[in-house]
Amino acid sequence: VLETFLYGNAGLAGLHGHPRLEVEYGDISNIRDMMRASREARAVIALAALVGDGACDIDREETTAINIESTKLLCHVV
Repeated sequence: VLETFLYGNAGLAGLHGHPRLEVEYGDISNIRDMMRASREARAVIALAALVGDGACDIDREETTAINIESTKLLCHVV
């Protein structure tokens, strides 16, 4: 898991210490973070996105950067 923990770590707290889960602090919009996190990955599941009209309407440029540009970056990294 590559995560910025912008909204805390409650979602992953129950999995802390699981032997088959690696959690790294990083940002999907940072190519170095993505390269580091995916280096030995056998699979990648992209879940990072801003969703819902309300959240997406707050900052359309940020929504595009996260939802589209970061996904494109991920495709180039893996």
